Amino acid sequence: MLNSYKTKEDEIYKKTDKFEKYIFSFAKEYGFDKWIEYDEESGKYFSTDLMDNDLRNYIAKYNKRQKEI
Repeated sequence: MLNSYKTKEDEIYKKTDKFEKYIFSFAKEYGFDKWIEYDEESGKYFSTDLMDNDLRNYIAKYNKRQKEI
């Protein structure tokens, strides 16, 4: 979900990719190792399916509350 719209030609991708990698590099240190995994082969950090599912649930709850307001 986080990266589904990004392409390497996209200016937003270019601007946020390094920042995202930097933030993800602290995941284990701050207890988010279930949400972010490091791939030794590529040397990159990736969000896990658990993170995607948790965030989708959070967004769904938020959207439901917004409809109730």
